[in-house]
Amino acid sequence: MKKYSIAILLLAAVLLLCACTGTTPDTTGASGNSNAGASDTPIGYLFTYNGLEFGVDMPAADVLKALGTPKDKYTSKSCAFNGEDTVYYYSSIQVSTNNEQGYERIYSIYLEDDLVSTQKGICVGSTEAAVKEAYGEPGSKSSDAALIYEKDGMTLTFNLKDGKVTTIIYNLV
Repeated sequence: MKKYSIAILLLAAVLLLCACTGTTPDTTGASGNSNAGASDTPIGYLFTYNGLEFGVDMPAADVLKALGTPKDKYTSKSCAFNGEDTVYYYSSIQVSTNNEQGYERIYSIYLEDDLVSTQKGICVGSTEAAVKEAYGEPGSKSSDAALIYEKDGMTLTFNLKDGKVTTIIYNLV
């Protein structure tokens, strides 16, 4: 229960930070056109879960169908986008969506434990050195508390404590 509460607090903090930046998220797809719903192609770093490869800025319907029934889900009015945000809780991951474009679109994937990893094998508990070996030197927004990699309008963030990964977040910028 404590782990679940911490995960919800971390997600709320991420959403609050996104809302407080005062920027509008990039809603163009990987091709750069403004009709993001026209492509099922995710942008940036991809994630594979139970054989399903997906990422941020892609329509959520097929992904959610393939993932199956979530353990839980939470829907609320978005403070970072227009419309509603929904967080789907699966074993080891959370998938967050927003419906401002008239359909659910994935804007965040949150890895909670060491049972799942990035496509380069990094998971909760990996060392800072292992992250840098897999992904190279992080971007300028990084700090002692987080290694942040930006690619194609999204970020891949490795939160750290005592030199070890505590959470991994794929997030639409």
